[in-house]
Amino acid sequence: MQHNPDKDHSIEWATKLGAKVFTGTFAPAMAEAWMDKIEKCFDVMGCPDDKRLRLATFLLEEGANNWWRLIQTRYADPSVITWVDFKCAFYDTYYPRSLREEIKTSVTSVEWTEFGKLVKVALRVEKSISERHIQRDQMKFRCSVGQTRTWTSRGTSSQKDRHGFWLGVANTSSFKTKSKRGQSSRSSHGSV
Repeated sequence: MQHNPDKDHSIEWATKLGAKVFTGTFAPAMAEAWMDKIEKCFDVMGCPDDKRLRLATFLLEEGANNWWRLIQTRYADPSVITWVDFKCAFYDTYYPRSLREEIKTSVTSVEWTEFGKLVKVALRVEKSISERHIQRDQMKFRCSVGQTRTWTSRGTSSQKDRHGFWLGVANTSSFKTKSKRGQSSRSSHGSV
């Protein structure tokens, strides 16, 4: 079979196009530059969203990889995490909304002399605002439609959204109480 670069979504091709490892940073501009670069690479590769997520997370190392593992623990089923979910979490962590708002305010107060720069900045600001509206709508949708009910052994219910987040707690007893109850029932059944 002949190699078809149009169907190649490999990490090798992504790195040849310039995708780099991301270890985490406190510099939002570096985080944004990394995301911009890998998105350009994925666009050239014709990479679908599910593969974008796998390739991007493969490029995470050190602190960024630890961050990604933490994000995954927030989901009962991490396989439901989408590329959009990843990008939202990434920008919220490495390029916080408060900073984006601050940049937007400073951009609008500057007197622009080069139209090209103004357009580029305006597009970035518009994209940020659009993403925020989409995120808000997605969260409203998830909260209203994606709820499921889980019944506990005591006959009470707790709600989880479709990603496994707890929306409410039916029993307010502490974790220690639950743990002790679980240990005593195990020991009464002859467990070691």
